Amino acid sequence: MDKMELWETYPLIDNLCYTDASNWEQTRLLMTMLGNMFSKTKVKASDLLPLPWDKKTEQKTTGITTEEIQQLKQKAEKIKQKNYGYNTNKTDE
Repeated sequence: MDKMELWETYPLIDNLCYTDASNWEQTRLLMTMLGNMFSKTKVKASDLLPLPWDKKTEQKTTGITTEEIQQLKQKAEKIKQKNYGYNTNKTDE
């Protein structure tokens, strides 16, 4: 139980760069304060010392489109017809 499998080490290796993130952020903030004290223009922390985790990831939309809604409705209708043996559409009334 004290030994790790190889597959268990992958998340650790992937996130190894974040172990000193707080130290780097502290250093960057100190540099920004000093830079702003001696500069006529305002300096941004990310411009002064860019770090790998500054890159924002794309936000994927998880919304469902109307086409997907129609496809799901059709699938549900087919399942109802298969299981119950009758048409559940109310358009025939």
